[in-house]
Amino acid sequence: MAKRLSPLVMLVVGSMAACSVPEEAQVARTGPCILAEEDVAWIRAMEEEHEAQVINQDFDGMAAGWAKEVLFLAPNQPEIQGKGPLREWQRAFEGVTWEHFESALDEIVGCGDLAYVRYGFSMAFSLPGQTELISDSGRGFHILRKQPEGTWLVTHDFFHSDQPLPGE
Repeated sequence: MAKRLSPLVMLVVGSMAACSVPEEAQVARTGPCILAEEDVAWIRAMEEEHEAQVINQDFDGMAAGWAKEVLFLAPNQPEIQGKGPLREWQRAFEGVTWEHFESALDEIVGCGDLAYVRYGFSMAFSLPGQTELISDSGRGFHILRKQPEGTWLVTHDFFHSDQPLPGE
């Protein structure tokens, strides 16, 4: 039986809810300021890698894509500021068993050294030592900043759940 995603679990899920990137995702291609094709390709590859990191529980690999000052916002949770605190918080969720994880990139938009990725997700998993499935779906954003060496790092990660609050 599937169970609603608790707010605490939603926090880790949001930090892991990166996107697979279908070719049909919208990319701003016209206007006074657009991302270079190589930047779009780099961001697309990074988002694809994040999905594998979620499934394989490669939290350290995931953290390598965060800026030092990353800000993480999840529904009904206090914010987490900084790469170290977010990675430390994630340790409580090592050992999750994935039944299903699917994410999709909806849009890449940017200008110069700033970009955002809009994504959706759907998942079902069980916590270590439990068999009851926790399911959720929702949408989110990654804000990224290009680094001097040409890589991109996530500076902000926020998402929402499609699940209503308990009692609603």
